Amino acid sequence: MINIIPIQQAYTNIFNRQKQVPSLKSTDDGICSYIGELSPSINHYLTNDNFIKHITLDASLGLPQQCPMSCDYCPDYYIHKEFIPEEFTGTGHFSDLAKKHLLNDAIATHNDIEKPSILFGGPTDALLYTDMICEIISFYEEKVVPEIGKDIWYHCYTTGMFTSEEELIKLKKAGVKELLFHLGASNFSETAYNNMRLARKYIDVITVETPSWLKHKKQLFNMLPILEDIGVDHLNLATIDINNKNKNRLDGNAYKAYNLVLDDEGLVYDIMNEVIDKQYSYSVLDLNNFIVMHSQGEAKYCSIKPVDFKFKPFNINNDTFTRRVANG
Repeated sequence: MINIIPIQQAYTNIFNRQKQVPSLKSTDDGICSYIGELSPSINHYLTNDNFIKHITLDASLGLPQQCPMSCDYCPDYYIHKEFIPEEFTGTGHFSDLAKKHLLNDAIATHNDIEKPSILFGGPTDALLYTDMICEIISFYEEKVVPEIGKDIWYHCYTTGMFTSEEELIKLKKAGVKELLFHLGASNFSETAYNNMRLARKYIDVITVETPSWLKHKKQLFNMLPILEDIGVDHLNLATIDINNKNKNRLDGNAYKAYNLVLDDEGLVYDIMNEVIDKQYSYSVLDLNNFIVMHSQGEAKYCSIKPVDFKFKPFNINNDTFTRRVANG
């Protein structure tokens, strides 16, 4: 059962917990609190760049629009469908129209002071579609980078459950610089850990991004020395959004931070102190909803399937006007 508490109580609790982390850093606006150094992908989201893209690997590319996982805390489904591997074998189609749209968008939104960044995500595990990611990166490298005169930081979300050494080598050769592993999605599966070890051999930056969820407290603390052993660079601990789809699967206090979010009762700061005490080398970020909503405000979520606008005449009071009709 969800119990909503006032923001005054929630934020007072957060600020008091922050005071208990001696080496805590914060951005000038106070939105972002962390220890160590921020991952490149998070640094990009905290800028005001227009050229920060989130390319969703979904039906707009002819790919299955379904997640293979079934996280209790996920706000995107009421009842999860059974994972059927055969339904995730689509190769998709990166059309000429989509390429034209992305090239024009890149030219229109870049400038000399920005740090271009492209995230591959969507309603699935991005690494199910390595070939599509490589094809899109190849397009950007051949057509977009010469136009904007800037290197692009490519990064992907993954559960770590659906990749292999061969696929990771492909991503490395294509130019992927960072992988973000959602370990909570697999309940901290050994398969995910093993694939993260493989990824460490080929990918420049390895980040773990998973919710700071009280039900995962034991697994999260058990995870910390494993991340150090693997050589993970960054740990981002996210908040859990609550809506009508997942609220009946969750328990605890909740408060408003743009959206309604689940209170972790300071767990993220307990983890920070553990990392400090054990002198682990990776950073830890409180990936709260203010950061997420800021990134959604600044990032450009690319619809690969651009809307086709056509002009059609129609009559009102015997006068002819022109209206724009969206077909797509």
